[in-house]
Amino acid sequence: MVITLMNQKGGSGKTTLSIALYFAFLRSDVSTLLIDTDPQQSIIMLSSQLNEPLNVVNKIDPLQMGKNTLTIIDTPPDYVEAKKSIEAGDIVLMPFKPSQFDVFSTIETANTINKDYPKKPVYAVLNCNVSNTSYPIETIDTLKDNGVSVLSSKIGNRLDFARTYQFDGNIYKSKNSKAKSDIDALAMELYGKMIK
Repeated sequence: MVITLMNQKGGSGKTTLSIALYFAFLRSDVSTLLIDTDPQQSIIMLSSQLNEPLNVVNKIDPLQMGKNTLTIIDTPPDYVEAKKSIEAGDIVLMPFKPSQFDVFSTIETANTINKDYPKKPVYAVLNCNVSNTSYPIETIDTLKDNGVSVLSSKIGNRLDFARTYQFDGNIYKSKNSKAKSDIDALAMELYGKMIK
């Protein structure tokens, strides 16, 4: 099974969520491969700094993918560059932040993927959710009104996601139980989509 994280909007949280989901599935004893296709190579760089490197490669490698139950692909914010990663994905996950720029980009990304791959499941997930305000819900409603499937899981605007380097990239080494719960809920929801 392959989950591709893609949004044409840079800074939407693709890399952060790729790493967090990697550790979430590892905790469930799912052998997981990360593929870092973003030219910034943030996941590769993180892995090179760790005592226990991540199971990560920098290109789509069917041999490596076949050795693992799950593959998570982090992509650049460029549709053309990400196309092979989208093709390889069984599910495309589009993180978005509660901003008009992210909403517009997410709608465009979803429409383009749906046009090119009409049978591929594509889901948006709210990242950096600001609780106790109505605006994040308005952005979700806008996406849904434009035909974008939005997961019920929401990733909160939690400082520990921004400083995962302090935790060897592993949000589960953080003391922030809400951050861990957010990722657990997302992983469970994605798992439910994958086994359908």
